[in-house]
Amino acid sequence: MATAVYYPAPWDLYDDMYVKRQRHTVTIAAKKNAAAASRYAPIIEQSAKTDLDLWKSKAPSVPNTPKGFLVVVEPDRKTYTKLYNNGGLDVGWDAGQSVPMPTFNEGYGGKEDRLEFGGARIKMDASSERFTSSAWRRGVADISRHEIAHALVQPQDSGSYSFDDEKSLRSWVVEGFAEYVTNRFDRELGDQGVRNALAGQEFDGELPSSDFDSDANPVSMNYALSYLAIRFIAEEGGEEAVFKFVVDHYKKPTELDQQLQSAVGMGESEFQAAWAQYVRSNSR
Repeated sequence: MATAVYYPAPWDLYDDMYVKRQRHTVTIAAKKNAAAASRYAPIIEQSAKTDLDLWKSKAPSVPNTPKGFLVVVEPDRKTYTKLYNNGGLDVGWDAGQSVPMPTFNEGYGGKEDRLEFGGARIKMDASSERFTSSAWRRGVADISRHEIAHALVQPQDSGSYSFDDEKSLRSWVVEGFAEYVTNRFDRELGDQGVRNALAGQEFDGELPSSDFDSDANPVSMNYALSYLAIRFIAEEGGEEAVFKFVVDHYKKPTELDQQLQSAVGMGESEFQAAWAQYVRSNSR
């Protein structure tokens, strides 16, 4: 079992579990953390409902849209890192993760074989400030909406991965969309996050690269820049254009130029220049 994909799950780690079933979510924690998890569960549930309602009203008709979400709330960082990650590496800065669980046909890679989707599992680090500050309700809603937004669009991932950034799913689309969904319901929080992330930083006018962690920019800056990219598309083309753009990009990441043309009437170079000006106008 130690080498299994997506191992360990919470039931592999916890001797006893708190489980809260609600209409759209199942919230899980170790039994010893039940009191805290019971406070978070209603906020996680409301976040799921809010995200689902938005997706249903704005996204194009697509298969495999999740109807519910499994969320593990874990306050011990080492245990959080292990969850669904085969003991994995702690990147040090993530407060949550939506772990996609794609499945593959036996002959995946042929022309007729398609990536299938087996669901997603969400985990959240309850030791982070989002859960421990006096504004924890806002923080829990923030991270919940973000991770659930990831889970909603992940089934559209084509599985077309490449070491070439130009052929891969762009991280600024992935994280920008999740941040957009989060901040759509709390624009003040989004604006403050942008100001905090960009204050004192040098902006080179370039969209973030595919690897936020190794990019020259701080991770928080890359998240803010990505959010502003998706928000810019929404303001230029409308929200339905945003959702179609994101879905299309997940399906065919090599066609970014055409997707931007469809969403906002600009190719990649023109979009980046216009977005850079938008960033400068919204970071003061």
